Formats: sequence, structure tokens, C-alpha cells
Amino acid sequence: MGQVAFLTVICNLLTMDSSTGLKVDISRRFVSLPVPGMSSHLVYRRTFISVQENAALDHMSSCWFRSFSAPDPPVQPTLVEFVEDSACRRYVDGLLQKAASTFSMQSTELEDADDQRALNSSGDPISPPSFGSAGHPEASHSGPMSCCSWKNTPTPLELYAMSLPEDVGAPMLFPMYTVAVEALLKMTEILPHEELKAQGKLTIFEAGATQRAAFVSHQWVAIDHPDPEFRQMRILQDALQEMIGRLKSVPLDFVTETLVPSAAPLPLEDVKSCSVFVWYDYFSCPQLERRKSWSSDQSDGSQQANAINSIPAYVANCQLFLALCPVLDCPCDSKVLTSTTWRQRGWCRVERAARELSTDSTWILIQSSSSIELVGAVLSFPTGSVGEGEFTKEGDRKKLAPVMQSIVMRKLMHCLRARDFPGFRRYFNLQNVHLRGLEVEPVRLLPSDREGPLDAVSTFLRQNGLRSPTKSDRAGWFPLHYAALSGSVEVLQGLLETRASVNQRTSRDEPLLGFPLWTSALDLAVSYKHHDAARWLIGARAHLEGGLIPALSAAALSNNPEGIRLLCAAGGQPLPRNRFGQSALDAAAAYGAEEALEEIVAQGQPGPLELSMALFMAAKFRGGSAEMVRRLIYLRADVDFQLDMSRDFTLLGRLLFGAKAVQYRLGQVTVLSSVCYHLHGSTPLMQAVRSAQYDAAAALIAAGAKLKLRNCRNWTVADFARGHCMPRFLQQGFEVCGRPCIRFLHGTCELDSRCQFCHMEHERPKEKLDKQRRKLMETLNESQVLSLLLPHLRARAWDKGLADQMAPLIQLLEETLSHMDATAVPRNASSFLKPVLKRLADSKLHVTA
Repeated sequence: MGQVAFLTVICNLLTMDSSTGLKVDISRRFVSLPVPGMSSHLVYRRTFISVQENAALDHMSSCWFRSFSAPDPPVQPTLVEFVEDSACRRYVDGLLQKAASTFSMQSTELEDADDQRALNSSGDPISPPSFGSAGHPEASHSGPMSCCSWKNTPTPLELYAMSLPEDVGAPMLFPMYTVAVEALLKMTEILPHEELKAQGKLTIFEAGATQRAAFVSHQWVAIDHPDPEFRQMRILQDALQEMIGRLKSVPLDFVTETLVPSAAPLPLEDVKSCSVFVWYDYFSCPQLERRKSWSSDQSDGSQQANAINSIPAYVANCQLFLALCPVLDCPCDSKVLTSTTWRQRGWCRVERAARELSTDSTWILIQSSSSIELVGAVLSFPTGSVGEGEFTKEGDRKKLAPVMQSIVMRKLMHCLRARDFPGFRRYFNLQNVHLRGLEVEPVRLLPSDREGPLDAVSTFLRQNGLRSPTKSDRAGWFPLHYAALSGSVEVLQGLLETRASVNQRTSRDEPLLGFPLWTSALDLAVSYKHHDAARWLIGARAHLEGGLIPALSAAALSNNPEGIRLLCAAGGQPLPRNRFGQSALDAAAAYGAEEALEEIVAQGQPGPLELSMALFMAAKFRGGSAEMVRRLIYLRADVDFQLDMSRDFTLLGRLLFGAKAVQYRLGQVTVLSSVCYHLHGSTPLMQAVRSAQYDAAAALIAAGAKLKLRNCRNWTVADFARGHCMPRFLQQGFEVCGRPCIRFLHGTCELDSRCQFCHMEHERPKEKLDKQRRKLMETLNESQVLSLLLPHLRARAWDKGLADQMAPLIQLLEETLSHMDATAVPRNASSFLKPVLKRLADSKLHVTA
């Protein structure tokens, strides 16, 4: 019996490429090679090495052929000596250590017959393969390599993943300054980083067994200060007290609970038992720097720039990510801050992307101290790319380009290290989406595997680690679906030429991205606004419907009016319903997709019932803004619409919602089961209050929504509001105006100086005439009414700043009065009729304005 040493080394059969260096012929199988001067054989596993220097590659290749192709050299180096002596030692040391920790060196005795099987059938040693003109090893059928299954052969992407070093974490270019939660709860004003640091209230966070960090993402209330009146921070304080006090866990939002069955509420025992530190941009980043310009490579020495580029590292160090999105009125900017405006801000988008593309993609949405939910699916809270977000300063878009690029790259590397190749393919092909609007290019990880230009399909398959253009991967997605994510028309065309079906649908869902079972390439293309790809797929006769949701609903969810026009022009129905009974109009309203909604309305001309259902869905999901409510009511939606399960949902939809309602009855109380239990008979106002969309609730009440309607559980709006922390404008609106007031139109009204939230153009309460006023008004003739009205009209026009606009009307009334017979006005009539005359004057002003 001979001795055979089994040694796993980092070495490969090599091919050369003049532009990129090292290439490999790939196999996971052990290959037996004779070592001259030894009676045994050295068995090694071939693994990928990435070497960029051509000189090292040439030397390594010459060593290989000198070792095993020379006829009979006097001293034949072993493979280990080859690695030791070659110029590539410094490239493979780390990989050798990594391999040694995974595979142990073993020595065993084998039968002579086993030794013989390690040789060629002729008994000669296995020689290295010959290389064809394209740089690939030529096929051999005489050695043991012929038994290697093609499916077991690792792809270049898999080998690249094996060669990656351990993750050392995102670079932190500026210390992670935080504030202890105890100190934050005592604050009464927000001071900048420099002042808090001088007061000794900042702590550099270091992860430990008893320390946890929370990253706060929020929208600034003012241009130069995040929260000048401390309203937003007070809600954060209340929410933190709730989390470390009464709450045992953070419940899932009902969309995440629906899409991700494996998701679970976030337990808070660990947070309560540890010291918690809060990262908040105004506390943690330098704010008082004086700089003439900003440089993305920090060449100007800016500490603020270093902190910005460290955002991915800060997010990675935080166990909690808090999106602070209360409904706040901003009188100075004529707007209302909501969760919708938060997701539109570019800075908030990059912070959210850093979280969702990290190892832990869940985050906590805080809309009030009583509305705290865990979000774990993109479809729970649709957003857009960072480059297409809103920025107060346009230069900020350039600042975030390298930050977003590093976030995407780290996600790709994490997927490869975790051997999550389907996840890698998704995010690799979504680079164009994540980097849209930024001045950076997507990356290609693997170089070309042959000299000369490759066709698009071969390059696509190689970069994605796919073996066949017509076979699905373990996630149930076909290459055509990944090509649709990238939006490459060239790749889509090439795949169809290889007999891939344009109507291939996924056999598994992708809950984190929000795609259900049976998603098509066309669904994906319109979801990510790849208009050229969608146009080409439609031309290739892709089905417009057939999955769980129609393609037009997918376009509506992503606010894609161009995609809706393409689908309708191809013969698609503008108001298709999915298998649960919801239409594309419902989808657009549910996610606040205003542009998509307008296109569907123009294409489909929906009736009052469809519009009322859309209003209900907007209040139920995330689309309940005051603007959306106002628009749908203008289009004839019923403000007091009550949901009827048998009328508004299909049998499948009723079964699903009914099953969740039964769970609620059995004591399994979650956000989703609670929604389903109270769904039948509920109104848009009930849903707006339940979902903490208080601006929508204010707009509905101002439009005349009834407060006393009851759902199937005999609940009114007051029952849904029980336990909710209502914002000031709802409370003060009732006290001052008799109804809530909210800003969704520019301008002010008369009550602005009293409640400071009355920015909604609503019908003012009419002052009723008593019997004496009514009798006096009936006795006045036209000239008397005009003589009483004109002074009030002049005064009100001056007060409202409309004197110039009202001048022609006032002049006309004066001329009319001058041609009338003068009639004495009853004594004290002007003061007695002042409320009526004031209202008439305001009415004239409103019509003229």
C-alpha cells in the first residue's frame, strides 16, 4: 500500500488573459497528481485565485508547466514548493490560511488499487490539460476529470465568492458619537454636535454585550434646524419611553405580516436590559463647519464629509433603526411632514437604503408614541432611488453618490460571502435602480473569461453565476427575470433567442422585495420603470395578465404612469383586478402614487364606486395624504364609503381576510388580524385614524365625513382613536374651528392667527340670523344694502392684501350706488348687521381672489 497525502491548497489549472490576468478551469473534485521522488500522490482541490499582475501570472504559469510538463528535470518541485517559491505567495497566503481552517490535512493509507485509480488508464501520471485557442482547457475523457458532473462544477462567481476575505465591516471615517437614552429623555432643546461635545454629553459608541445603539432617521422641520420647536423630538422621547417601558415587543406592520410569513415581532427584552445610545444627525455629525466647497474624497479635510461617508458603518453598528415620521405642520414652508414626505427625501432614502441593504433589513416606523411598527418588506413602504429623491440643496445629491455606491457594493459582497447567490443576482441587477440619478456606474465583479468581446448573454450568465439561459435557480427565478431587473434589452433579446419563454413566471415568491408567486419579466420591468425593456417585452407578446397581480397593478404600485400608458396601448385593461379583487386604481391610491392614479383615471374613467374604494385603500395603507383625499373626493369618491366584503373582494380575498379575523377571535391579536377583524363596514376615516394618517383623517372630517357611523363590530371613529395620541391640529381644530384643519393648499385663512393650523380651505360655519336681523334685512332695499356693504368690503380687502384686485369691483359698486336713489339707512343698522355684512364681504373677496 502506498502513502497518499491529501492536501487542500490554493492552486488551479491556469489560463492567461492579457488584460485581466489569472483565469481558471473549474472543478470541485479532488485530482491526483504524482510528485516525482515520492511513492504517493499529492491530491489537491482546485480553487479560484484572483491575481491581477501579469508578471506574477506568467511566473506562476511557467512554474506549473515546468513542474509537470518537463520530461525529466533533475529536481522537480512539489506543488507546495511551487506556491512557496512563486511570485504569487503574497496573493495566496490569506487564502491558504482560510482553506486550512476549513479543510484539514489528512494522511491515510489506501489500497494499491485505489492508487492505481488515481492514475491514467495507461498508468502514466495525469498531465495538465492542454489549452485551446480561446484560453479554455480542452475536454479530456481519459482521466478522472471526465466523471465530473457539469452541474457540480462551480461557476466563476462561486469561486470568486470562495476567494473573498472575511468581512472587516464598513469603514468608519469619523467616530460614532451618540447620546445616552437617559440624557436624551431629559432634553428640552436640540443643540448641535459641537455644543453637546463641549458639554461632555456625547459618547463614542463601542459595541458590547451590554450596549445597544439606535439610529434615528428623520426629516428636518426647518432648513437650518431639524426641530426648532422640539415637537418631533418630544414624540421620539415618548416613543422611546414606550419601548423601554410598557411594550414587550414591536409589532409587525400588517403588510410585512402578510408578505413575510416567517417574520416575527421584535422582542425588546434585550434592549431593556442594555444601555441604549442614540445616533441623531444633529447630535452626531459636525454642524458648524465653515467650508467653501465639498469634496467627495474628503480632500478638503471636512469632518462632516467623513461622517456622511460613515453612515453605512453607523447603521451597521445599530441594532435599532428608527424612522421618526410623525404628522407635523410646518407653517413657514406651507407643508405637512408625514411618513410620505420622509420617504421622498434623498437623505432619508440613503439612510433607509443603508439599513435595508445591510444584514438586518428590518426597521421601526414611529408615527406617534402610540403607533410603533416593525417594517420588514419593501412593499410595506415603497420608496425610490436616492438620486431621484428631494434635496433642499442640489449639491447634496453629489455627496451621496459614493455613499450609495459603497452601500450597494457591501450588499453584493455580503450575499457572496453568505453564498446567497439568488440574493446577489437580485441586487447585482438592481444596481441601475439603486444608483439611478447618481453620477456613478454599476460594477462588474468578474472579468471576461475569453479574449475578444463576449456576446451579451454569455457575459450576463457569467456575471450572475448562471449555467443555462433557460433554467431557473434555487429561488425559482429564471435568467429572464434577472435580466428584467437590470432592464437590459440586449440581454432580454439574446435570452429569447436561446428559446427562453417570454412568459416564464417565478415558481417562488420574493417577499422582501414584495414580488408574489408567478411574477413575470414584464411585471418586473414595469415595477422598476425600465420602459425600453417593457416596450420590448410587450412587442415580444408578453402576457399583460396571468399572475397573482396584473402587470398594470405592478406599474401602479411603483407610480409608473409611462408603464401604464404602454400597457393600455397594448390592449391592457386600465382597471384590472387581481385575484383578491383589488384594482390597479386601488394599488395606486394605497401607496400614494398620484401620477399613476391620474393616468389610470384618464385611461379607465372609473365610477364613484371604484373611486370610493380607492379612497378607502388610501386611508388603509400608506397613501392617505390630504392631497390624495382631496383629489379622490373631487373625482366623486364617497367620503362615507363603507367596505362590503362580499361586494368589494373575491372569494379568495374573503377567505384570506376571514381566516385572519378568526385568528383575532382566537386570541392571536396582531396588526393584520385586528385590521381584518374590523374591516367589514369600516370607513376611510376609521382606517385613516387606525393607520395614524392624521392628515388624511383631518381632510376627511373637513370634507364632511360622519363620525357616528359604525362598522360590523359596532365601532365608531372614536373607538378606533382610543389610545392614539392625536396631533395638535386635530384637537385644536375642533376647539377653534369646529372641525380639524390641515394644510394642503397654499395660503392662509382668517382663523390662522387663532389656531395656527387652519390652512385648509374649508366651509366656514355660517352665522345664523336671529329674528330681528332677518326682519331688518327684509326691509332694506338694494341701495341700503350696498351702502352698508361697501365700507366692510373696502376694509376686508385692505386687511387681506387684495385692495388692488378688489378696486375695479368696489368702483363698479360705487358707480351703481351713485345712480340709485339715496335712501336713509336705519339707525344702528351697520353695527347690528355687522356679522352678516362681514360674511358677505368675505364671500365677494373669495370669488374675486
